[in-house]
Amino acid sequence: MAFFILVKGHVNPFKFSYLKDIEKPRLADTVIHGEHAAQYYNEDDSQKEVYAIEVMSKTIHLLSPANYVGDARRLMEEKNIHHIPLEIDNKIVGFVSSNDIEKESNKKRLVDCMQRTLLCVSESTPLKHIVAVFFKEHIHGIPVVNSDLKVTGIITDSDIYRWLLNNDKFKAR
Repeated sequence: MAFFILVKGHVNPFKFSYLKDIEKPRLADTVIHGEHAAQYYNEDDSQKEVYAIEVMSKTIHLLSPANYVGDARRLMEEKNIHHIPLEIDNKIVGFVSSNDIEKESNKKRLVDCMQRTLLCVSESTPLKHIVAVFFKEHIHGIPVVNSDLKVTGIITDSDIYRWLLNNDKFKAR
């Protein structure tokens, strides 16, 4: 299990009651970095588990909480994105979505409208768990972070759709 909540810089493992097939998470057990991810699945296995690292967008657009809502709006429009992780000193401290800033003034700072209590995942979080949480919690994006709380990617519902379209199991034969 690799869901955890970041509250004021402190990492707290988090378990969703509806994800029955997992044990209580430990952050130290959840982080996989790049090349180490391959040890958790076999490419030849057609029933392999799919992990966040395989689905996440690795192109990340970051801002700081000191940036303005107008900066976030411009970045979202320019890059056609709806979620922006906020970092200070290469550590995630917040998250902002297009819904968070929808009715805010362009001159307001992101620190005043960002999500401070964050649900994050590691690269080793199973995709089936992420999808279940998206569905049950009505969320559309989640940051992927490493053990240092540096953002390594982001998963949105669009990334999941893209993965489905590109997955061999779902292609027309």
